[in-house]
Amino acid sequence: MFASNTDQLFYILQHKRPHLSETDEHVIKAVFGHLAKGAEDQTGLCKDKFGNRFFTIHGDPKLPKVIWACHSDTVHREHQNM
Repeated sequence: MFASNTDQLFYILQHKRPHLSETDEHVIKAVFGHLAKGAEDQTGLCKDKFGNRFFTIHGDPKLPKVIWACHSDTVHREHQNM
């Protein structure tokens, strides 16, 4: 669907995504919907049995292990304009 990671990022940032909104669900499905539960794609993006998406980053084993997590929704309310 996206020609590049930049196109994908711009697509994500162009939408208000209030919590539990149809827009948030649409963006999640458009960007991450290709993954079945328990699957991994060619970029390393995984989806667990609960539907959470994450990347496994394999690096130097001497470095600390760090997790980065975020929400897909934004802080907008339905009535706010972008």
